[in-house]
Amino acid sequence: MALFSIALTLDAQNMDNQTWIFNITDYLVTGASTSIQLINAGVGDSIFWNTGGYAALGATSTFEGSIFALTYISVGANTTVIGVGRSCAGLYSATSYVSSGDGSVIDSQGCSAVTVAEVPEPATLPLVLTGLASMGVVVRRRKLLLAKGRAA
Repeated sequence: MALFSIALTLDAQNMDNQTWIFNITDYLVTGASTSIQLINAGVGDSIFWNTGGYAALGATSTFEGSIFALTYISVGANTTVIGVGRSCAGLYSATSYVSSGDGSVIDSQGCSAVTVAEVPEPATLPLVLTGLASMGVVVRRRKLLLAKGRAA
């Protein structure tokens, strides 16, 4: 699906939980200054772009939704990718890289806050001592088995 310098407007008609899923077999490519926007959004609306190839967004574009690409994603300079409703804008590549041009914005406007709990780092010395003790047990067992004529 190729979109070149156009505007695509999705209308949620003020209804909640409207979802657009675009499954694209090959590539998602937009030209420069392309605008993809959602109007009259309700609570919980979302847009997903799923491509079996790569995604390339042209420079100075505005793009709404989350992109899932099999290979790479390239975002042109001064392009804005915006999340819809409570979802964060996201660019996800299954097998390759995601790159963005100078001045690009991957916006989290409106996305739900995520709290990450800190996990304390375990002390290093006890881990090292446990590893060395385990290695000693294995070596000693192997020597005993060799002495009895049964190699493990």
